[in-house]
Amino acid sequence: MKRNRITFLIAELILIAIAGIFINRIFREDNPQKRVAVILPDSGNTRWEGLVNGLKQSAQVNNIHLIICNTDEIVSADDEKELIDEQLENDVDAFIICPAPGTDTKDMLASLQAEKETFVLITEDAYMADDTESTGFVTIKPDNYQIGYTLGRQIIKNDTDNQAGKKVGVIVGRAETEASVSRVKGLTDALAGYNCELVWTYNQNSGKDTCKAVDSLEAVDYIAAMDTEALDTLGENAENGYYKGAEIYGVGTSMKSVALLDYNKIKCLVVPDGYSIGYESVNEIAKELGRPLYTLKSHEEAIRVIYKDDLFSEETGFYIRMNRKKTRKIIACICILAVMMSLVSCDSRKNQKDRTLRVGVVTYTPDDPFINAMTDILKEDLKALEASDMKVIVSVRSGDNSQQEQDEVVEEMIDAGCDVLCVNLVDRTAPSNIIRLARQNNIPVIFFNREPVREDLLQWDRLYYVGCDAAQSGEMQGEIAAEYIKNHPEVDRNQDGKIQYVLLEGEAGHQDAISRTDCSVKTILENGVKLEKLTYQFADWNRAQAENRMSQLISQYGDQIEMVISNNDEMALGAVEAYKNVGYMQSDYPVIFGIDGLDDALEAVRLGTMQGTVYNDREAQARKIALIAVALFRGNDVSVLGLEDERYYMAQYRKVDVNNVDEFLKK
Repeated sequence: MKRNRITFLIAELILIAIAGIFINRIFREDNPQKRVAVILPDSGNTRWEGLVNGLKQSAQVNNIHLIICNTDEIVSADDEKELIDEQLENDVDAFIICPAPGTDTKDMLASLQAEKETFVLITEDAYMADDTESTGFVTIKPDNYQIGYTLGRQIIKNDTDNQAGKKVGVIVGRAETEASVSRVKGLTDALAGYNCELVWTYNQNSGKDTCKAVDSLEAVDYIAAMDTEALDTLGENAENGYYKGAEIYGVGTSMKSVALLDYNKIKCLVVPDGYSIGYESVNEIAKELGRPLYTLKSHEEAIRVIYKDDLFSEETGFYIRMNRKKTRKIIACICILAVMMSLVSCDSRKNQKDRTLRVGVVTYTPDDPFINAMTDILKEDLKALEASDMKVIVSVRSGDNSQQEQDEVVEEMIDAGCDVLCVNLVDRTAPSNIIRLARQNNIPVIFFNREPVREDLLQWDRLYYVGCDAAQSGEMQGEIAAEYIKNHPEVDRNQDGKIQYVLLEGEAGHQDAISRTDCSVKTILENGVKLEKLTYQFADWNRAQAENRMSQLISQYGDQIEMVISNNDEMALGAVEAYKNVGYMQSDYPVIFGIDGLDDALEAVRLGTMQGTVYNDREAQARKIALIAVALFRGNDVSVLGLEDERYYMAQYRKVDVNNVDEFLKK
């Protein structure tokens, strides 16, 4: 009898629980969606890709509206508090915070906790100058000490000389952070007792050129880069004669880090699970907001050691994909209320005495050196235009060569409260979605480098374009080539009165590629030089692709190739690499001409491996974009900025050859 009663009670409790679940689901739509603000330093940086993906996936599952604040580098607790206060005014329900460097951050967060605001810290704990293990704040992070220790153990493992007299240098990112300090301590402990000396530690955020600064330090056998940005910066220059042959080990979470590993520019990666950090942080917040009796809990997420040979394993492949995957569909789940909140946020900021201009920069790819250089200059110019009544925050994202993805990135930036958009289109013929989104939210757009069709730009009076005339660059390239050939008859190796050439084109159907190709060849012919086309090859503006194409062409045509015309410098430099790798002496190279005036190309012109390029004035373009953005934000008249038809600015190209290259190298 007693057993039956217990069974009955258990069954009753189960039925009540089931009913509760169904009732919750029925009325879930009536519950207001909780809003969670995410504060990351330099939020548009690619090192956050995996983490942001985890955040968004978890937000979708937990019915959370995520606001990833557009931020620049956060250098102090005051910077972070300003962002927190701004979101508190917008009535967010909770925060996910990567703590700012410095000892003041702990006190700032303690004050936030005392006000009973809900938050978790991600990637690291707040920094403390003493040896206390933890602040007591809820953190979702990897074991940063273990990261450093693991990196040190990998150095020991791979050293065949048993570390006899070996030297190690360490480069860290943000100073005075728990992550930096804990990782360096872990590395130091791992090397202890192995006759391996840590001889210097360099802080990347010192304002100097990191690669040159590190190269000037005492020579070491190993460099340990303790964060993604430091690792990517070092790895990019690992084959340019830097670092005196030191092997690079590092902590990396970006796809660039993975690529550098694949290209043998770095030896070993220690990878924190950014995806899990992002996912679990939202999960914890959702539990806290949805369950009255729930207490937030800290988590330590996994780390992995990856070598080049591991990249193609099933386990590692899945891990990388999870940390790279983009789930843009999440944005479609953000309700109209959130968009309205973003607009209100913009208006409230603009009514404040100390206003913040948030500029969203969206490029077509993260891998174009010219666009990246121009973007860096733009960030510097915008910062230089800050005033006592206006701060500037710049967030840079990429469309990863997908127009659909670029559209979705733009939507994210608008949702996060962007004031001005600067867009380098993936497809110049397909800006309609971006224009529609911008117009709906009254956010001006400055297109750059890839010019939209004129009819599209005339759709709305808050659309602008900054760039150069592609036809002019082709004409100048043709003039440089024609002049060089006339002054150097030895270019015609077979003395048949014609120059046999190949041409490397950017992209099929790309207007700039078409214009540069046609105008360059036409100009050479108009200047009295006879040509014979061997072949045209598409290389998608990419150095590696051009190198592969040229290697095939060298195999096919050999010394028949007397000239290489390239739509840009990256492909021209790929041609140079192809001849170098095949084993040609420099004196046996054909003449090679590019466009853009990249630093590497200017150096090639100086050395004689290229004969000329056309300087694409990235400084002038970046400056004009910055001035337009500030004028629009302040409500000033942009007509005074010298725009054609009040919406176009075309910078002028300049010819570069061995006679004037030093002038451009000084820039």
